[in-house]
Amino acid sequence: MDPRRKLATAAALLFVACLVQAWTISRAVVPAQDCVRYLIVAQGFERDGLTATLRTQPEQPLFPTLVWLVHGLTTAAGWVNTADWAASLQIAAAIPLVLSVLPVYLLFQRLHGDRAALVATLLYCLLGGISRLGADGLSDSTHLALFMAALWCAAQYFDAADGGSPGWLTGCGLFTGLALTARCESVVLPVALVATLALLACLRPSWQAWKRAAFGSATFSLGLTLVLVPYLAWCDALTPTTALTRLMGRAGAAEAAPLNDFRPGARANAIEPRWEVPGLGRLVFGKKDTSNSSRFHGYLSAGAKLLHELAQTLHYWLAVLASLGLAARWRQLVTPLDRFMQCLCAALIVAGILVAARAGYLSTRHVLLLVVLAIGWAGYGIVFVADWLAGLLTRPVERASRLLMPRPVSEQARRLFYGLCPHAGASSMLAAACVAACGADCSGQLHASREAHREAAQWLMMHAAPSAAVLDSRGWTALYTGRKTYRYEAAQAAFTDPALRYVVVEQAELGASSRRSETMRLLMGHAGEPVARFAAADSDKHSVAIYRWRPERFQQLGVQTYAR
Repeated sequence: MDPRRKLATAAALLFVACLVQAWTISRAVVPAQDCVRYLIVAQGFERDGLTATLRTQPEQPLFPTLVWLVHGLTTAAGWVNTADWAASLQIAAAIPLVLSVLPVYLLFQRLHGDRAALVATLLYCLLGGISRLGADGLSDSTHLALFMAALWCAAQYFDAADGGSPGWLTGCGLFTGLALTARCESVVLPVALVATLALLACLRPSWQAWKRAAFGSATFSLGLTLVLVPYLAWCDALTPTTALTRLMGRAGAAEAAPLNDFRPGARANAIEPRWEVPGLGRLVFGKKDTSNSSRFHGYLSAGAKLLHELAQTLHYWLAVLASLGLAARWRQLVTPLDRFMQCLCAALIVAGILVAARAGYLSTRHVLLLVVLAIGWAGYGIVFVADWLAGLLTRPVERASRLLMPRPVSEQARRLFYGLCPHAGASSMLAAACVAACGADCSGQLHASREAHREAAQWLMMHAAPSAAVLDSRGWTALYTGRKTYRYEAAQAAFTDPALRYVVVEQAELGASSRRSETMRLLMGHAGEPVARFAAADSDKHSVAIYRWRPERFQQLGVQTYAR
């Protein structure tokens, strides 16, 4: 493709991605609930500074750092209210998602050709599982952008006719190291890259091949080291155990810390005592209600769940097109770049099954990297099917041309004749139909069932004093109110806080039969006074109730404390 045309195409795709993100964010009632964990770290940067927060918060810091920077810039410019952290989360997630279009397009172009790359990148911009990452305020968008940049650098190396410059692998290592400071899934890339270098050396064994594999691994490791060693040293996590915990995100954020509390050194208790009520038993406080678990067991179940999530995120029909595209080129996938992509997909699938089998849980976020690679094949599948349909239409056209124009005619006249025939726009029409079908994902509201939480946040802004503390079992109101807010796993600290004034809970949390719900009902029945209720449009279980907290009634319960 002509460089100027390639530049214009990339600019157009960036513009489309910007429009999609602006529209999706405007249609989101609230971000995803998981964004609160990143907000805890971002507010830690605001309160205690980078170094102190990095050493006390084991969560990967790159995305929270972006949130903190975006919030500072947008509030200083007067674009966002200082209490509105939801907008900062969404903007910080949308920016890298828009920028990820460039490496995605360039990678697809190298793997599948110009036409398929254009179609696939448009699908990437519009597919709901990806386009919603900005509105959800999640770190996946940052990780995805860096991972695709690393993948493009690796593709530049493996696809070069002369073996490729090792500098591309250094760039791949740099982007992989940055991606690991956002999410841990990119750990599969070093495994796939080293495996590919070893495989290529085994296919054509020679001293030169093994030397090239060793040198390539070393240059990749150099880029990785340039990022990770300073990061781990800054976090004071240079021992193998602490480094692995940091990079794999095993501990997660210390979510018991209260939100919107910017007093220097504010911390939650690491281990809280056990509470019991005489005659009623132990009070249970936890992040989730474990009585409604949907976890699965075993590798077969994990594999089935992975395939289901992958196909569902691709709306099944895109998965079919991706399978057709892959089948059409299966015998041709023998180049070094193809071998690398095969090793990468195998590593992603194996890692996904192992992690899912161990955790008993898998979501769309965990298969996003496979989804993106499948979108590239779906784009190729669309072009393949369109060319096949065009071929079916071309044969009768050719017969008609021989009957209507039996004598030699000019090439210009023949092109005009073909241009008036229905096969001419078959490819464009099919691609446009697929993109439009995918774009339907962006038409509806995101998290519409959580409208009651937004209404509760507005009520608190009107009725709760700025110095009042709130206990919100879900944490959504903290994104908007600016009030000091505890999540339910820090409920014991909240109930002993003299500033606590209001408790926000969902109806589903009060109605379950678990010990966690029994604890909620007991405390709200004795020490809570209902002051507001907001109904949800879809079902009563998402309705939100606000209680005024009465500490004097809580004291009458006679709660007894025991050390854990």
